[in-house]
Amino acid sequence: MEVPLRYDAVLRDLKRNDTQEFEEASNKRFKVERRFATMVRNHGLRRCRYLRLKGAKVHITLANMVCNIVRMVNLIYPPGTVILQM
Repeated sequence: MEVPLRYDAVLRDLKRNDTQEFEEASNKRFKVERRFATMVRNHGLRRCRYLRLKGAKVHITLANMVCNIVRMVNLIYPPGTVILQM
């Protein structure tokens, strides 16, 4: 059997996965990854529509703003809330 060149790094990372710090970081990352997946799925971040880094930054910023606005509206008016209009 052949051992990979950086097998020591693999063993070190496996040990790190069992630490409390890794568990806390993993719990925080879950929240971020869920938000990012929503932006990819619903707000067009799967493919950048602009050339160059400056355009990509604008695209990501606008997608973040839209995602936050949708989240605020859903917090203020949860789905199923009836809004009376005059």
